Amino acid sequence: MIDTLLAEQHGPILVLTLNKPQKLNAIDADMLIELALQIEAADMDDTIAVTVIRGAGRAFSTGFDMSAGGSTEPAGPRLRANLERFLTIWRARKPVVAAVDGYALGAGFILANLCDFVYASERATFGEPEIRYWNPASITILPWLVGVRRAKQLLFFGRPLDARTALDWGLVNDVLPDANFFETVLDAARPLTHLHPDGVAALKRSINGGFDIAGFVDALRAGVDAIAPLYEPDAPAKNAARAEVERLGFKAYIRHRDSLLGN
Repeated sequence: MIDTLLAEQHGPILVLTLNKPQKLNAIDADMLIELALQIEAADMDDTIAVTVIRGAGRAFSTGFDMSAGGSTEPAGPRLRANLERFLTIWRARKPVVAAVDGYALGAGFILANLCDFVYASERATFGEPEIRYWNPASITILPWLVGVRRAKQLLFFGRPLDARTALDWGLVNDVLPDANFFETVLDAARPLTHLHPDGVAALKRSINGGFDIAGFVDALRAGVDAIAPLYEPDAPAKNAARAEVERLGFKAYIRHRDSLLGN
């Protein structure tokens, strides 16, 4: 186990906490690998019926951790490996619940979107802001969830969604009060622990399998392959953004891009 992903059991509910609050739970490779391993282990553990994923502090997750700088490795294999680790949630036999309190952006939004249920606090904020500052999101799951028009609105403009709008768009199951949010999520998930595990597994396989027959996973993989060249170490868009950051400074660059694209 690593200290940036914590695991604890609340009876039959496994709670996985993204634990990098000083960086708003930005996800790194080790966290994603460990998350996939924990989801797979929960499927094999008869004492666990449901997994809840949450973030420490004031965010669920603001995306991938970019503080270490860009990778010098080829982008395609790395991005495909990230996708397969995220898909561990999609393939899991047991329900996975996202408890989103605060920001769920970029990879954090993708993580929540692959869960079976999403509960949001009143202060939750969702979005895919990547294209505003760098390159588009590498995993384009949104068209499958909200339709092409709304997905393009989110992905091209990168503007955030508040919790109530996310509920209206079908991206979350319920919006819960900020006070005692986590305990309320556990209460919401607890009825799932009383269902027969075979029935739960079969129902999830039926629903997700229908998406797979329609091309869901193949589409995500094809999308990663289409976007991967933009993440290569020598990609023009990446180098242009990096030059602007060096010229303006990071915070001024963000403000400049936001002024061009609107909030």
